[in-house]
Amino acid sequence: LVDRFRGSDVVIHLAGLPHEHVKGAMAADFHRINYEGSINVFEAAREAGIPQFIFASSAQVYKINKPVRLDQFPILESNHCPTLEEGQSLYGWLKFQFEQYLAQACRDGRAQSIALRLEMPGMRSHSCENFYISTSIENLVSGVSSALASELDSGFEAFNLADAVVDEQVVNIQRFILEKWPHVKNRTVGNQCLLSIEKARKLLNYKPRPGGRY
Repeated sequence: LVDRFRGSDVVIHLAGLPHEHVKGAMAADFHRINYEGSINVFEAAREAGIPQFIFASSAQVYKINKPVRLDQFPILESNHCPTLEEGQSLYGWLKFQFEQYLAQACRDGRAQSIALRLEMPGMRSHSCENFYISTSIENLVSGVSSALASELDSGFEAFNLADAVVDEQVVNIQRFILEKWPHVKNRTVGNQCLLSIEKARKLLNYKPRPGGRY
């Protein structure tokens, strides 16, 4: 990998096992591929002198399908990320563990790493199971492009990446919150997405647009 990476401007790491329903996959496979494999790719990029590393993380770090704790709507990057003891999936836990590895490894300033916490990348959600969060193909490309063009003050940052709003034909977000999550502090307006993208707007200059393809 070091030889292959040399001379490149960036490494974008997308590889990994998805969710636990992968046929035949065991816990050891998730550790080996999603965590140890990710470390191998990052360390090879760093040894090759690549200045930027982008990691496809996931909103599953929040256990988005069945959250243990929601601090507010929209969900910020600072929201509680549950542990395995709290019922987190191995997939979501390992995504967060590798984010933590990157945060520690990039403190020396030798490389810049960005974790994009994706949710339904390139797909439209019609399900309350993930708060109807979707990400159009255009917004997915825009988010990654914004990350590629960024110059952050810190060595590592994690960003939520999703559409800015939910299609009103799919669900009324305010009504959904009142019916299902009335105890959670609500700072959303209208049909705003329940995954906050303000950090990506501010630091990456991410500019999501409505009406994309899925």
